[in-house]
Amino acid sequence: EMLMNPQGSLHGGVMAAVMDISMGHLLHKTAGMGATIEMKIQYLRPLSQGVVTCEGRFIKKGRSLSFMESRLSGSDGKLAAIATATWKMPDA
Repeated sequence: EMLMNPQGSLHGGVMAAVMDISMGHLLHKTAGMGATIEMKIQYLRPLSQGVVTCEGRFIKKGRSLSFMESRLSGSDGKLAAIATATWKMPDA
């Protein structure tokens, strides 16, 4: 209940945090520590119950910057939000 907004759906800030974390873990696993420079989120539909799935992926991986995406889906498999972000890559 603490993660829900007054309308009874998962709070957008929680969704944003989960998507940011999914991209950060992918970056850390493949290249090391990095940092989010900017992130844009498109909320497509509310989520009110069930398990949420989130998957991060690279759009383009560069030496100093990477462009990433995260997709968040509800328990029915339908897309609920998409985030795109620019990440500062770890120093070599």
